[in-house]
Amino acid sequence: MKKSIYSLVLSDAVIEGIDRMAYGMGISRSALINQILAERIDYITPEQRIAQVFEALENFVRHSGAYRIYAQPSSSMFSLTAPLTYKYNPTVKYSLELNKEYVQGKDVGVLRISLRSKSAALMECLNAFYLIWSALEKRSTGRCGTAYSDGRYAKPIRPIGNLTPEELGTAIADYIKVVDDCMGIFFSYLDSPARSAREIEARYLSYLNSKAKIM
Repeated sequence: MKKSIYSLVLSDAVIEGIDRMAYGMGISRSALINQILAERIDYITPEQRIAQVFEALENFVRHSGAYRIYAQPSSSMFSLTAPLTYKYNPTVKYSLELNKEYVQGKDVGVLRISLRSKSAALMECLNAFYLIWSALEKRSTGRCGTAYSDGRYAKPIRPIGNLTPEELGTAIADYIKVVDDCMGIFFSYLDSPARSAREIEARYLSYLNSKAKIM
């Protein structure tokens, strides 16, 4: 969203109140004034849109029981964690970073999946899953993320259609859920790759046919 500099004449008492409120919210004076005026004219700012997406993700975490919200490094990022059924009880981290600019038909952000571990065997298994997942997404939708050798995966997020912020948040939550489910399937059948591949594909296709709203 384009921004410009404007000169406003405001009373000192109003500015003092605005500054106190902005400090309590952790935002700048300009950002708060912009937000108040946007609400007055029923306009959703990029910051509000991102907050509404994250609120939908918070609801997902709250009702799932299996995920935990991770400390958020910025107002445009949201992270959650999930346990992985494997030796030493590792934790998978899902980190979403959204763009402030929303352009229909374009990527609105990126979802990163990572896991910290010194186990070479675990990293090898995780990278093997990412390669399977990338191939499955590519074959099914024509798009896929990028797998890295250090156990990380990055997925560009593009909505299918014109989703509301709440719908986008729910769609991202559905995607995280299917990735996490399929990762669990993969690690449950490490000794049976053929069965693992069949069950992962079946779970993913079920998701595509019922809940997929991002690609």
